[in-house]
Parts: sequence; structure tokens; C-alpha cells
Amino acid sequence: MHVLVGGSWTEDEKTFLTALLTGATPVFLSDTPSPESIHRCEAVLVMSWKEVAPHVPHMPRLALVQSFMAGVERIPLAAIPPQVTVATGAGSNAAAVAEHAWALLSALAKDLRCQDRRLREGTFSQDGYHGVLLEGKTLCIVGYGHVGSRVGRMARAAGMRTIAVNTSGASDADRTVTSDGLLGALSSAHAVVLAVAHTPATEGLIGTSELEALPDDALFVNVARGPVVDEDALYRHLAARPSFRAGLDVWWRYPRNDEPWSQGHPFETLENAIITPHIAGLAEGWKQAMLRTAAENVTRALRGEPVRNVVDRSAYLI
Repeated sequence: MHVLVGGSWTEDEKTFLTALLTGATPVFLSDTPSPESIHRCEAVLVMSWKEVAPHVPHMPRLALVQSFMAGVERIPLAAIPPQVTVATGAGSNAAAVAEHAWALLSALAKDLRCQDRRLREGTFSQDGYHGVLLEGKTLCIVGYGHVGSRVGRMARAAGMRTIAVNTSGASDADRTVTSDGLLGALSSAHAVVLAVAHTPATEGLIGTSELEALPDDALFVNVARGPVVDEDALYRHLAARPSFRAGLDVWWRYPRNDEPWSQGHPFETLENAIITPHIAGLAEGWKQAMLRTAAENVTRALRGEPVRNVVDRSAYLI
């Protein structure tokens, strides 16, 4: 099997992937392969769909589209023949993303952003400080897959009660509901972590009603995707409720090339928000983990075994 590999990789990373692809031959797009080499490819590893899209029609034996990323919202699934399996890299960086979510939650609870800034400005004061004790509180985790389940284990280790919101209604959380029970779960929670996939069904999942179901002093973390939350509703909610705190790693708009980062609202001016530039998954070894997950799926396909993280296309065709 020949495998077309998108993305830009160092020679060490190419060697690493080649060693993992037992029985398969990688064809790196960055090496400007010949049309004949591309024609032989039966699988494609995708970093950017725009990069590989021109070559897909010239791969008549294509059987697997494997995304390096956990999400496929930027891959036009309708343009891929139905007999081709599409899979994601979900889980490859789950530990890193879960740790980042927990770090944001903890930093919000202890108001670390404001305390750090005030001390740097020369103000040493404990007056008015209000740290939130997470132990004994309830955490609602929306999306209980690779990331969400890890956050749940961290929360329970810290003495929190967990409520999971997923599609099956079953999990190892203290309580599990489906999306029909989302409002009720939020109304019972002191904190929320969003780790759900971005699909048409989850677009704008969290809006005004969902935010208002939470306590005014709730902690809110999003490591899923920006559009899962209504941007206008979240900004208004944060601006009107200084005791409501949010940690955001994902966004609605991303800068291209050297453009400055900006959103529809100035989240960067809010004292009750901690913001990071979509770095949750970029912990040490993240590229190797991503390559390993993708290679394992190609190897499974080559052996005739079921591929993991197969995309349910119907979820994206609502």
C-alpha cells in the first residue's frame, strides 16, 4: 500500500512515520512526488484538506482518508466517495488537551490571572480574594470521549462530582445524560468543560439559555471548538457577570498568515477570562503521537482489521 502524506515534516519525523508504516510506503507531498506515485496511493494522511484535495481525484484506489486531527469539520465529507473510509486522529493528544482543560479550570478557580497581574504591578493584597474550592463541587463535562473522560477522572480525584453529557447516556461519571438533559445537567453544575466534537448538531450548542442555567459564579472551560458556543451570548454573559469565569483555548476566527488575532468581541479585555491560542494539544511529543495514531490506522486497514475513529458521515449532513 502506498500512502500519500500531507503536511510539512522534518527528516526525523519522516523517518519516524516510515518506520511505523509497516508494510506501507509513504509518499510525502512535501517531496513533490511524481503523478505515478500519487496514482498508486490507497490512503491519504491529511493535515490540510486544501493541500491534498487536488490529488484525491487522481487516486482511483483510494480507500482511506485519515485525518491527523481530532476533528473533520474542515474536510468536505460530501466530496469524498462513500466507499472511502474517513477516520480522525481522535485520542492522539487527549492527555495533553485534558491537562490543559484542568489547568484552565484550576487557574479560574484560584483567579490566578488577576492575582499574578496585581502582584507584578506591585500590589500585595489578600483583601477581597475569592478562591473557589473545587472539592465538593459538581463538574459538567459536555462530550465524554477521549478528552472528556480524562477530565472526569481528574475531577473525581480532586473530590468533584461529575456529570457527563454524551450521545449514549452511559459513562463512568457519577451521572450521565444525553443532550436532552443538557439544561438540567448545567443547572446542577458549578463548573463546565466542553470537549465535544464540532458537528452541525453541536453548532451553537451552548447559547444564552444554557449559560443562564449555570450559577452566576460558574467556571466555564472550552477546549472543544469555538462554534460549539454562541460567541455573542458568551461575551455578553461574561461582561454582565464579573464573577462568571471562562477559560478559552478555541476560537471562532483564526488569523491567516501574519494577520492579528481578533474575534467578534474583545474577549482579551475581560478580567474574568483566561485565553490561550489553541495550544491545548501541543504538549511534548504531540507530533509523534499524531503520527503514531495515523500510522496505526493505516496498518489496521492494511491488515484488514477495523479502522478506529471512523467518522459517522450522517452526523455532518444535518
